[in-house]
Amino acid sequence: MSTDVTIGDIVISIDAVQHDFDVTAFGSKPGEIARMYTSEFKADGKLIALAQSVAEGLDAVIEVVQGRISTGDQFIVSKEKQDWITENLAAHIVEMEEATIGQVAHSLRNYSCYL
Repeated sequence: MSTDVTIGDIVISIDAVQHDFDVTAFGSKPGEIARMYTSEFKADGKLIALAQSVAEGLDAVIEVVQGRISTGDQFIVSKEKQDWITENLAAHIVEMEEATIGQVAHSLRNYSCYL
């Protein structure tokens, strides 16, 4: 993941992807979800701007960046897996919920979301 992000920093999501969804055996790209026209769940631009404006009022010690969030049902501890996620999905950080919520919101008639 991004080397400019450390514990305690805030990453404002611009979009989210799933790093552990793998149907590459059928010709899909890593993280691509079968039978969906998108696997990148975009955050709402107005909500990104609102989060950024709020974050600017925080303690100067806290770094705030915008970037891609990668979701999966794994704790990522190996350097090899971290590098794979960075290289294949361009993720700033990983966590375990956001892309799933984004996928559900998207499936429910394109509801905008921000996490």
